[in-house]
Amino acid sequence: MTTLRRLKFHMRPGRMMIGAVAAGLLFGVVAIVGLTITESHAQASIRKEAQGNEEYTPPPGNFTPGPMWLTVIAPAGGSVISTNVPGINCPGTCSASFTYGTTVTLSATSTSSHTFAGWSGPCTGSGACSIPLVDNYSTFVTANYDVNLVVVVHGPGTVTSNVGGISCGTVCTAIYTSGTNVILTASADSGKIFYTWSGACPPATGNNPCSLSMDGPKMVDVWFGDNVAWQSLTVYLPSNNSPSPGTVTSLPDGINCNNSNFFGYLGCFYIFPRGTVVTLTAHPNANSFLVDWEGDGTVCNPPTSTCTVTLDGNRSVGARYSPQATLNLIVHKDPSFGNGGTATVDMVPGVPCTTDINDRTCTYKLNIAVPTNVTMTAVPDPGSTLHWENSCHGSGSTCTLTFTEGGVLNVDLYFLPHLVLNVHGAGLGSATISPTGNPATTTCVAEGTCIMAYLERGNVVLTANPANGGVAWGWGGDGGCTVSANNYTCTVMMTPGLNSTIDLNFYSSAGAMKKALTGTSTTTTNTNTSTPTKNSGPVY
Repeated sequence: MTTLRRLKFHMRPGRMMIGAVAAGLLFGVVAIVGLTITESHAQASIRKEAQGNEEYTPPPGNFTPGPMWLTVIAPAGGSVISTNVPGINCPGTCSASFTYGTTVTLSATSTSSHTFAGWSGPCTGSGACSIPLVDNYSTFVTANYDVNLVVVVHGPGTVTSNVGGISCGTVCTAIYTSGTNVILTASADSGKIFYTWSGACPPATGNNPCSLSMDGPKMVDVWFGDNVAWQSLTVYLPSNNSPSPGTVTSLPDGINCNNSNFFGYLGCFYIFPRGTVVTLTAHPNANSFLVDWEGDGTVCNPPTSTCTVTLDGNRSVGARYSPQATLNLIVHKDPSFGNGGTATVDMVPGVPCTTDINDRTCTYKLNIAVPTNVTMTAVPDPGSTLHWENSCHGSGSTCTLTFTEGGVLNVDLYFLPHLVLNVHGAGLGSATISPTGNPATTTCVAEGTCIMAYLERGNVVLTANPANGGVAWGWGGDGGCTVSANNYTCTVMMTPGLNSTIDLNFYSSAGAMKKALTGTSTTTTNTNTSTPTKNSGPVY
């Protein structure tokens, strides 16, 4: 049943009858014409002011309440959503209207750097917040978040805050509601001086006090010392990677920084007496390298692991790191094949990748910060040929690839057994090869030798093609040649790990006739002495 505030009438006794009659006439007219009374926001405000806090049940009829508004106030640090009905999704949509009588349940979450501290307004505590929208036409609820402030004091002095929580001479931590403005004041001990801030407070000797808006966790260092000249040294780590792929330390001590020890600040800061000679040392992480020194450290380039800076003034030095590029080179050799080979990489001289009994993987870490060409050179052992695959292709002795910062490329290098085809009898014929090997030779012309590697097991068909009156007088060699019935073709089974040598002999017609009659010939340039295999008769 709808509950509204009770209307109160204050009338003198002599006028009560007239008021009652007028009220009766008014309600009667409304009932006759079927009007709907809807209380506006302004009317509700006037009514509430006049009637106090007593509640009442409105008379029956077509009473239609207006929309009920709910607004969430959520400082930076988290989000609030309405879980049982759509409408609130804050930040973003932090105010929405709902039907009269709706109960809205709100849930708050915090970011990793904040802590949800609870509700204020219609709800309390830190659990779910349920608000029945039946009374106020506009309701406000606040989600509160807490953040940490850490202050580290270096030297003889103290730091205090205007809102409490910070008052110390060493290290202190305070928790504030997100959005709180905190003013820190540094006070040096007697006979000492305030030098500077660092961290969330900008390094500036004149910036005392320091004002902070606690929109997130913050860390502040404050420096005090003797009344002598001091100089600051700031080290920063420019990098596209977080955390930085390296750190920097100093001698004398003071600098020890990386991207994660400063609440997200990319670097660190220390002060030394004027004239101090500070040696900075770069420490790349695994798979990273120092590209160069920046700022006042450019005097240390070309880069070495250390950089020496004289503090005759405030100095700022950057150490730029980069992830190494990676080349994975795999050299392959069939275990049953005796010969293999070696590959070298021009950026890593003196570190060859040589075949072993089985496949071997060589991983090279390359210091590359900008696109750079890297060349690999392969040298096969006698009796083997080479073939590149993966990021490289072909059978040339070199392969050049372009590497980028942190890039990874994989290369397979095969050292293979091969087919040797000797064609004898200059000008008297040729042989065709199918399929082609590596290199892709399709025709081998007499007098000549063709060498091809085959990556996979399979048949290779050699076909004799006599020319200029020549006669092919059979196939020979140690390659296990299977000759066709007409003696035109020879089929060789190429097996990984095994070399095959095939000889094809061409003679002139007269030489072929003499060979047929006497077994000798004087018209061929053939120097092969191997015994012809099956079907060793002439091919015309």
